[in-house]
Amino acid sequence: MKSLEVLVWPLLVGAAVLSCGGDDDPRPATGGAGGSGATAATGGAGGTGGSGGSGAAAGGTGGVGGSSGGAAGAGGGAGGAAPAELAQIVPLSATLEDRLWAVQFDAQARVVGAGFVAVDGTGPDTQVAVARFTPAGALDASFGTAGVAVHNVKIGGNVETARDLKLQADGKIVVCGVVEHDPTATEPDADGFVLRFDGTGVIDTTFGTSGVALVDFGAGGDGASDLLWSCDLDAQDRVVLFASKKQPGSTSALRDRVIARLTKDGAVDTTFATAGYFTLDVDGLALSDESRHGFVQADGKIFSAGYTPIGGQNEIVLIRLNDDGTPDTTFGGDGVVRHNPLSPGMAEAYAAVTQSDGKYVTTGYGRSATSGQVDLVSFRYSAAGVPDTTWGAGGGFLYDITGDHDRGRFALALAGNRILHVGSGSPSASTLDAMVLINTPSGGLDTSFNPAGAEPGVKLYDFGTADEAFFGAAISPGGDWVAAVGYANPGGTQAADSVLLLLPL
Repeated sequence: MKSLEVLVWPLLVGAAVLSCGGDDDPRPATGGAGGSGATAATGGAGGTGGSGGSGAAAGGTGGVGGSSGGAAGAGGGAGGAAPAELAQIVPLSATLEDRLWAVQFDAQARVVGAGFVAVDGTGPDTQVAVARFTPAGALDASFGTAGVAVHNVKIGGNVETARDLKLQADGKIVVCGVVEHDPTATEPDADGFVLRFDGTGVIDTTFGTSGVALVDFGAGGDGASDLLWSCDLDAQDRVVLFASKKQPGSTSALRDRVIARLTKDGAVDTTFATAGYFTLDVDGLALSDESRHGFVQADGKIFSAGYTPIGGQNEIVLIRLNDDGTPDTTFGGDGVVRHNPLSPGMAEAYAAVTQSDGKYVTTGYGRSATSGQVDLVSFRYSAAGVPDTTWGAGGGFLYDITGDHDRGRFALALAGNRILHVGSGSPSASTLDAMVLINTPSGGLDTSFNPAGAEPGVKLYDFGTADEAFFGAAISPGGDWVAAVGYANPGGTQAADSVLLLLPL
């Protein structure tokens, strides 16, 4: 489906940034207020209603007539046109590789994305990149350098990248990801990191050590090392990390799941779990336990999505901890849910969200066969971790476009308990487009989204390359917009670029 003409904006680090005033803001404005009624003494006509703002449904109502018989004022002007979505390539470098993996809205509805950009030099080197966009999708010149703030945690190597970010109430930006343990080492190894920028894109040196907290979950080797996939903030701005580490004593590329917590200042919080770390080798099976996205619930409990290859096929493994890092035994009996709904095939959970009744809905990918292409898959679980057979068809939602690979990478819970998935879909063999899919509250396709498309409820975005995906998404403060970020990768000698979607709901 070639459903959208994509704009490519020449917004590069060090380049001039296009001006984007309020008239260019694609978001809906509020309709004007009605005029005031005239006073009884004059008996004048009521005031005219205000004009509808851009994207508003209608203008304001007319003013009330005066009590001495004045006529009611005229109604407001017509509302503006419906807000338009925006999908664009947003290169963070003129010639070098860059990708955005995660995104958030700030309190001013500006869009903040995190990922990496390559460093220009003779050897491979990547650095953390945070980009801020205006509500209209242009890089914000008041942030970092021409809208992009970078920090090279360790010089050398191409492992370093931000994987997730969260915004504090004071506007500071907490970023987490992975970085080389020693860029010069022969045996590759990686550690986790958390760093913090202030609201202007300057490193906050009051956090960690000179703005950075390095987290070495364990020694790497044999092709496995630390992988910090996501993070979240609790009510005290403590940083909860969702990671995997090389399994101790293993001589192969196996990992254990890790959930850790830092204080708001970037030190390991030794009051959490065991000296700051909760570690899980699922059922002591010595398999590769992979962590993906997690979050802190409103009640302080901690939820983590991921998967483990039990019985030779990946199956969904969900974890819920209490605030202190101990397993929540009201979930799955021991704080862990293990579920392969597509046996003898496989299923993975890349992320999960909660509906208003406390149920969890996952996104990811899987297949019912033991090998072959994968589909976007989603499953629902009760607050106690019991699979919900009323979700989708018989307890699952599977989406396949053409028999090739389709994947869910992240999810959001929308108003009315709808679920939005972002990821990638294959409109033809060996081609991946970025994808957005919305479920109804019960797990069907929400056909009110993209109703004129080839498949109502789903929309593919073709940025002109063969390998594209959205990996992160966020909802605006008003709940009326979604931002999604990812990459478009031409392959070969051409560098990948970041992409941004602004989608009105």
